[in-house]
Amino acid sequence: MKPVKIADYGITEEFGYLPTYDPAKNLSAGNEEWDQFGRDIPKLLMSSDFRKRVTELPDFKVSALKGDAEIQRAMLVLSYIGQSYQWSDVKPATTLPKKLALPWYEVGKLVG
Repeated sequence: MKPVKIADYGITEEFGYLPTYDPAKNLSAGNEEWDQFGRDIPKLLMSSDFRKRVTELPDFKVSALKGDAEIQRAMLVLSYIGQSYQWSDVKPATTLPKKLALPWYEVGKLVG
């Protein structure tokens, strides 16, 4: 039986389960509107047109993501927006708009 190496599971002695890089504070050019939308979710949820506003966002540019930290940031932003979209109305959404679902899926594949 082969010995288990903690590094194979993304664990280090210095940082434990935390990444060895600092988290990205924002998304790079091309996705800044999505990043700002994610920051504004609490305000946006107070309006009755949250779902409409999601569909008005520009296309998310997965190819513009640079490095693991930004991929993690994109997953966080898209997940927050996705969950907010789901529960932003009295009746939960049964589908997601393509504009949100596709990049969320693609970024999820990058995360692993």
